[in-house]
Amino acid sequence: MLYQFTINIEELAPNNACAVIWPKPPLTHFQQLVHCQILDEAVNSSPVVTVVDRNFSQSAFIQAIPKDIENSSKTPANIFSKKASYTIKLTEGILNSNHLITEANGSLAQTADVNTCHNKIRLLQSAQPEQHKTNIIIDYLADEFSYVHHEDELNRVPLVCTHLAGDCLDINTALMKLLLLEKIPSAYYIGLFFEGINDQERSATNPNIDDWHCWVSTLSDNKRQVLDWDIAHHLKRNISPVTASLNPVSGIRVALSSGRDLQFNYLENTINISHLGAPLWLLNDGCTQQVKFSSNLTPTILNAQNRQINPITQKSKEVS
Repeated sequence: MLYQFTINIEELAPNNACAVIWPKPPLTHFQQLVHCQILDEAVNSSPVVTVVDRNFSQSAFIQAIPKDIENSSKTPANIFSKKASYTIKLTEGILNSNHLITEANGSLAQTADVNTCHNKIRLLQSAQPEQHKTNIIIDYLADEFSYVHHEDELNRVPLVCTHLAGDCLDINTALMKLLLLEKIPSAYYIGLFFEGINDQERSATNPNIDDWHCWVSTLSDNKRQVLDWDIAHHLKRNISPVTASLNPVSGIRVALSSGRDLQFNYLENTINISHLGAPLWLLNDGCTQQVKFSSNLTPTILNAQNRQINPITQKSKEVS
């Protein structure tokens, strides 16, 4: 089944921005990228460059933002691409081994609060030897967390607090750290979730969103079954117990990237990104800044030969 969605930049570029970073959806066990276009509103915009992460084979598109020749301190609003269009095919396949995280580095480095939680989980494992380690960790986090969306990274609390309040990033970071302590590899995905599905029109009941969502996937003991975990959606909707499911809440989900602590080489510099769930501004100092964006899901139109008809007429740059 095919779905088309667009991502729109809803703000002017900062004066110190030198490029836009667009995510390229990865090939996963649940999706395949069929088509992608960076849609140009500019006549003489910069070319789109494809870069690949060093560790997870995650790709991204980068487009430089030319400065105004007459006044280099200003960035005109119409000289870079402000929209990307993607077509995704929903599939069922095997987990991409390149996406599995097996080492506790960077944002997943072990900390004292995680080790304290792990000791509590070990006690639970001793009391429930028949339970799978992953399920015990999942149940523990579901009991400890209440879902709260954070606007500020500084509000995040350590796992030893009496009451944990966090969003999908907090929950999945804790989950992956605890899984790594048990030597259980996991894959991290971040992207968009369009809630609700109209099966006949193949559209979401909420087709317009302006925020990302993340989740985690693991493998069963025999390595043959993919287990998708979305604790946050269970908590937000008071769904209990937490079970493995790609969509515990009905909807259409697409991954825009996989992996944590991504590293891209661009113009002889290394760009470090915690995760890539939406476009980012690349700043002159090499840092990145979140982009205010919106995303819209639309049905995909097919002709008699099952080829996609793109209804968008703007000048575009096809990328692969």
